[in-house]
Amino acid sequence: MQNSDKWYLIQCKKGQEERALLNLANQKFHCYKPSIRIEKITKGKIIEKKEPLFPGYLFIQLNKLQSNWSVIRSTRGVLKLVAFGREPLPVDSELIKQLKKREDIPPLKPAINKGDRIKIENGPFAQVNAIFDELDGEKRAIVLLNLMNTWQRVKIPLEQLSA
Repeated sequence: MQNSDKWYLIQCKKGQEERALLNLANQKFHCYKPSIRIEKITKGKIIEKKEPLFPGYLFIQLNKLQSNWSVIRSTRGVLKLVAFGREPLPVDSELIKQLKKREDIPPLKPAINKGDRIKIENGPFAQVNAIFDELDGEKRAIVLLNLMNTWQRVKIPLEQLSA
């Protein structure tokens, strides 16, 4: 990064962050899409996944004097360069450094915490609300159900739950 290069914020068209990132990279712009590692329950399994930290936005590094700013707005996937008034304001480079450091942090755990209210989506207890107690292996959870005014611990397959 040269001394006069600064980071700016780009708003992307809905769901087109990757398209904008690719097209800007093809035009030799240096961009950054911060992400965060999380754990989610998907198809009955807890998986680690990377998600955008700021959905719909990218950071782009530009030189106010040398970069061709006019092509950015017409780049596929890009909605606009975020500005206040008519002037895009630079983002503090220290913020970008901190965001990049955070990407190495282990995923947020767990996907569900003890005591969280969850919903059983299908199976014999479909549409019943429950309280998550603990995981029982990789494919099941133990939940608390209020059955006949008594809390019961019941094992439910993870694919039947939603947080």
